[in-house]
Amino acid sequence: MPRQHLLIFSLLCACAPQDVVPPSGAARFSDYPESLFAAFRSECEGPEAQMIEVGRDTLECRRYMPPDLTAGVILRHNGTLDDLPRLVIRFSARPDRPGYLALTEYFLRVPQADGTTRKVSQDSARLHRRIQRVYRRAGGVPE
Repeated sequence: MPRQHLLIFSLLCACAPQDVVPPSGAARFSDYPESLFAAFRSECEGPEAQMIEVGRDTLECRRYMPPDLTAGVILRHNGTLDDLPRLVIRFSARPDRPGYLALTEYFLRVPQADGTTRKVSQDSARLHRRIQRVYRRAGGVPE
């Protein structure tokens, strides 16, 4: 199984349904974390990925998962086949003395048959470590 599939599989194993998704990681930056957003944009590539600019200070990378994992998420969380679930990683930044605070959230976005979307919180130590490395490379101090 490719490494990427193992990461996604480990995330799915830790699913806990929630309507409110807590931050999954945070880091402090002395200036606006432009390098963080640039790194994030470069990581969200490929036919299965879509970059969404929610606002100047918030980006989301939405990724389709392999068919077997997608099927499991649909079954486990009463999803629909009309709009497939995706893994979402969201980076946002806000002014915070001193400098800026960057926050990361990762969750599954599972469209429902009634037109609503269910957010399924993720808790993955492996993904958390990976996000902290991205923070450090971009010049931040993980919290």
